[in-house]
Amino acid sequence: MKVLLLSAYNAPSHHRWCNGLIRYFSHWEWCVLALPARYFSWRMRGNSLTWGFSDDERLRDQYDLVIATSMVDVSALKGFRPNLATCPWLVYFHENQFDYPDSQHQKGLLEIQLTSIYTALATDKIAFNSPYNQTTFLRGAQALLNQMPDGVPTHVLDAIKEKSAVLPVPLEDTLWKPLSTELNTAEKSEGENRLAKNSDAVTVVWNHRWEYDKSPDRLLNFVNALAKCSDRPAVRFHIIGQQFRKVPPVFDTLHQRLGELGWLGRWGFIEDVHEYRSLLAHSDAVLSTALHDFQGLSVLEACALGCSPLLPDRLAYPYFVGAEHLYPSFIETPQREAEEAVSVFLNRCLSGFRKKSESSERMKAWSWAELGQQYQCVIESLVKG
Repeated sequence: MKVLLLSAYNAPSHHRWCNGLIRYFSHWEWCVLALPARYFSWRMRGNSLTWGFSDDERLRDQYDLVIATSMVDVSALKGFRPNLATCPWLVYFHENQFDYPDSQHQKGLLEIQLTSIYTALATDKIAFNSPYNQTTFLRGAQALLNQMPDGVPTHVLDAIKEKSAVLPVPLEDTLWKPLSTELNTAEKSEGENRLAKNSDAVTVVWNHRWEYDKSPDRLLNFVNALAKCSDRPAVRFHIIGQQFRKVPPVFDTLHQRLGELGWLGRWGFIEDVHEYRSLLAHSDAVLSTALHDFQGLSVLEACALGCSPLLPDRLAYPYFVGAEHLYPSFIETPQREAEEAVSVFLNRCLSGFRKKSESSERMKAWSWAELGQQYQCVIESLVKG
């Protein structure tokens, strides 16, 4: 089978998903076209122009299937490339534009949201990475259409729902292969004395993008609430994850606070994948304070490597982990949420965080070995249909 794979905003999670597809279906003939993950508004509105009028011969070819991320403006691209309009399309929603926390940086949101509705209508099959993503997309799209003054067709959302399915981004099977027991030399040299002093500390990983929607201010609240507890264990925090040109100022405060408490472990993005996964494998818990996560790949990866999850009972998390791993959400009262999270954390410390094999085994349900067949069934049904 000859497949065209389009990724219009090739962020790390999208790139990872693309690579996983190609590896799992390595017997297919793949053509991959990806645009860099920058200039978000232009990418979202301009990808159909970029590809629609490109001189790339591959866009004039014939394919058995087109797989695209939801960033692709499918309705416009089909108009510009009639040869692509005649084959079946599968669009994958890693996220949707209806459920991001409010931000002053959002521009042209209405147009982007409408385009995502057009894309969903113009494709043959839709896959969401979680039920939460699917639900918030449908609810947000309906709310938007309800605001329009006239000319909105009835049953638009029913048509989208009927052709949608839930297919999480699978975790690589290599996560369950043995890792080196030695931590990277750079890590040892950076914090050798601190690590030696805290060898019995409970190590907590916070491994998200350093952006406002991951709520680093709630992470600071958690640290401060934990510091007030007299019965707390020795702890160490690894604050790692992708960073961008503008980092929320709260990270400076957080760095200073962890240093004052003697809780500072690794700080900053770890570029080497083996070193990153080795750190996860040597850690006890993975913490999220996010206000936005449609699946939470970084959290699931940490769990697959043995970290015990400590997550809010919102977003996509309840679908992927059991209730015992969740703490109560209080969106409007962050301080109360921090106190509740600390309470759950301390109880979990008493019962033992270091049941690595149990956490890792549970995550196998989200591996390529387990989910790959579901992908195959959806794709084969689409192509045959």
